[in-house]
Amino acid sequence: MFCIITQLLGISSKLLRTFQPRMRMTNIYEKSINSIKKEFLNFTAPNIPQKKDGSLRHFRFLPKKSIRIRNVNKILIGEPLGFLDFYLKKSIHIRNVNNILTDEPLGLFIQSGNKVIDDFISYTLTNNTKEYGKMMFIPYDKFKNIELIGEGGFSKIYKATWIDCKLYCWILNNSLLNNSETIALKKLNNSKNITSKELNELKIFYHYSSNRKSESFYNSVNDSVNAYYGITQDPVTQDLIFIMPYYNSDLTHYITENFYSIEWRHKMIYLQNVIDGLAKVHDTNIIHRDLHSGNILLNGRYDAANICDLGASKSATENNDNDNEDKNVYGIIPYVAPE
Repeated sequence: MFCIITQLLGISSKLLRTFQPRMRMTNIYEKSINSIKKEFLNFTAPNIPQKKDGSLRHFRFLPKKSIRIRNVNKILIGEPLGFLDFYLKKSIHIRNVNNILTDEPLGLFIQSGNKVIDDFISYTLTNNTKEYGKMMFIPYDKFKNIELIGEGGFSKIYKATWIDCKLYCWILNNSLLNNSETIALKKLNNSKNITSKELNELKIFYHYSSNRKSESFYNSVNDSVNAYYGITQDPVTQDLIFIMPYYNSDLTHYITENFYSIEWRHKMIYLQNVIDGLAKVHDTNIIHRDLHSGNILLNGRYDAANICDLGASKSATENNDNDNEDKNVYGIIPYVAPE
């Protein structure tokens, strides 16, 4: 953390010890959904195409908080919730669901076909009581203009356009998603035969989201900790892909390219974001274990910095069955604590 501070500020350690920044970011983006709810309350559904096999086995686990509509018996004729796209657009939660669906759970969760993925996603949707942290499996064909922008030892990072992502925002409780959103895709190398271990990064974020202090407003790209929307899979290799917000740069490249032109105001904002993010992570009993300037992402749109890459993180309260685990050294050497 000390290296990050001195690198960002470009000042000596002596000056740093006498400086205590007290700037705070103010959330300015708010959105009311009351008007949208009123519109849906009087919504009348068109004729709904029937699914060929007449089942709902691909759609499960609709979050409890959603929008109810009237005259449900007139809408659900023949096959309940048979047309996924239609219901996903309206994010409908119907009344008296037990009278309509006797054998199938209500839902809009598209299953991936992989038990490890589906079990985890269903858990985030059904057990998370917070307004954030829920995830979904998104079909790969929902992403266009996929472009490779980075590559590491264990993964590749792509920039892509998520089409129709607004349809998922009610389930993800993320009002910032537009109809078409630029996002980042993190593909894990050789992850076709995944185990629960490969999902550690998402599990840590879910733990963070479930245990963080509630706020009146949540912004997934301005929370000081990188968010995750869900999972998709490469249709060819079947490699696991995490869906995340897109950021313009990371702190390493930003400082390298703009060192002499960075205003002190921006230095203070980014520094405060990093401090806030680290404090939030520690408040939920998570140890990052790989914090360096390359894992601090910058978003020019919101003028914000977010801590990312929780893949090496762990819960401080987690029991460790491997005695050698705590003896391992994690991170990039210049950023590793000397002790």
